[in-house]
Amino acid sequence: MTGDRLTVGVVTPHTAAGPEVELPAMTRGRVAIVVARTGSPPEASQAPSRTAPPAHAELRASTGPAALDRAAVTFRGRTLAAVVHASTTSGYVIGHREEAALVERLSQRLDVPAIASCAAAAAALRTHGVGKVQLVHPPWFNDEFDELGAAYFRSQGFDAVVTKAVDLPDDPARVDPQRVIDWVEHHVDDRAEAVFLAGNGFRAAGAVEELELRTGRLILEANQALLWGILAATGTGWDITGNGRLLRASTSTT
Repeated sequence: MTGDRLTVGVVTPHTAAGPEVELPAMTRGRVAIVVARTGSPPEASQAPSRTAPPAHAELRASTGPAALDRAAVTFRGRTLAAVVHASTTSGYVIGHREEAALVERLSQRLDVPAIASCAAAAAALRTHGVGKVQLVHPPWFNDEFDELGAAYFRSQGFDAVVTKAVDLPDDPARVDPQRVIDWVEHHVDDRAEAVFLAGNGFRAAGAVEELELRTGRLILEANQALLWGILAATGTGWDITGNGRLLRASTSTT
């Protein structure tokens, strides 16, 4: 950390841009990103197939010792404030217990606080007393990831339902926040207390504020939840507005 800036290491198996775009944007450039990519599973590609089998082995590999060693090489010579594992689907595949172990391994390997995507979202939901959450998945998540996502959050005591945003572009590079707002507003589960826009390549942070106004629900987004986790883990108190209640509630003006 230098002054009012944080340098964050991102470990991800995905090729689609995510945290490296949204974390600096949400913080007006106060977060700088160093990315270590550990693979390129099908669901992160520009034109993924909904019928292709999920690359569980690659996702698991991105959490293993070899991947963490490669990340450490990428981050060598950098002074990091924190490191994140940015892959919602990896969290789904390995489950919350293994994800917690991953966070511990990352923290010990790099000697900085570590945060993982799904764990950050679950912690944010608990902080806000949410019991029922609606997971909104991008169209490139296949049906198995829908099932795994529901299982991940249910295993931690949440009443979780999954909705796939099938009418949005099946391409991470073409995600448009306004289309996300319009689609989600008309597909919110009446019983949901919060909505989680899942997927670190599903760049929908720009939709969060307006969706909260339109739906009256707490709205989380994968990279926004990561930022919340980073700020909490590093004890950083920044005034962050325009990206939803989660960040307003967790920060203060320095």
